Amino acid sequence: DRTTKEDVYERFRQVAAGHQAAAPAIHLYCPWDGHKFVRDETSCPECSTPRGTTNGKAPWRKVLYEDQPYEDNYTHKPTFLIGMITNANKREYDTVMLIIDSAAVTAQISIIALFILMFIAIYNESVSLQFTLAGEALLLIAGFVLRRMIDPRFTEKYLLRGVRSLVVLVCTLFGLSPVLKTLVESVSNDTIWALTIFFFVLHLAFADYSYLQGNAERMSAPVSLNAAIFASVLLGSRLSGSMQVFTLLCFAVLIFALFPMIRHHVKRKSLRLHLWLTWGMVAIVTVCLFNVYPLVAYAYTSTIVFTTFICPMWLKWMQRYKYEINGPWDEAVPAVENRSDLQSS
Repeated sequence: DRTTKEDVYERFRQVAAGHQAAAPAIHLYCPWDGHKFVRDETSCPECSTPRGTTNGKAPWRKVLYEDQPYEDNYTHKPTFLIGMITNANKREYDTVMLIIDSAAVTAQISIIALFILMFIAIYNESVSLQFTLAGEALLLIAGFVLRRMIDPRFTEKYLLRGVRSLVVLVCTLFGLSPVLKTLVESVSNDTIWALTIFFFVLHLAFADYSYLQGNAERMSAPVSLNAAIFASVLLGSRLSGSMQVFTLLCFAVLIFALFPMIRHHVKRKSLRLHLWLTWGMVAIVTVCLFNVYPLVAYAYTSTIVFTTFICPMWLKWMQRYKYEINGPWDEAVPAVENRSDLQSS
């Protein structure tokens, strides 16, 4: 039948033309993030890249043992930030505990102010040297007694060793007092005051506050201690007699070298006693300064308020802006439980 044959040929031509006009194969995967397209998707839902018209690459895998059709610096956007951790080490501070912990800095400032008051009293000859030395000896004995009461490890053996070392130190200071008095005597007063301020600031900056807070077992602050002693020597050079220099340096050793040990053990024994000791020093220094230099007393009080109250609240407020990121790009840090594991390996 002619009609039937023509219909078959026409149908064949239509099918052939349809195959020729068919759209090229479209992407099965997104070439950027490896997303597998479904039938009706025209763009990648993850990176918004339009769906292409050729078969895409296989999904990217985070492996090194396969040869993948991607560049060496290829970044897989959907999974790149999956391992990112924000503020993993962020610590939420308590305002009250920050104020309590700031007492260590407050005490250091008060100790420096107390030493300067002692220097002024000796310089103006407002106190008797014999009375001052007797007071220092009483404070030293009280410190030994308090240490013996609050530290059970401070046995008679350690007491005798400490007394022996202290006697040697006092005799050395007594013999070197004339030399220390003339050591920087030729330097002008303005230079002495400037250097004294610099070394006291250095003493504050490098003090071992971890030890003063009772966290460390041993005090490790050689820069801070040497800076305080050198500032004491500088001030001692402005005194008129060797005995005055000896008295001032003994007081410096007492409050800069020995008193931090007492504060350390007091803090570990009783937080309340530690606060009473700190604020007792603040009260004594404030009263003495108001009797001598009222303007300096106002400056000292403002510094204490700023250090003790404003700085902790400021730190608490600034924590909201802390943003720390960690991820697979960071260097790996081995987790060692104790030092013996590290030594055995």
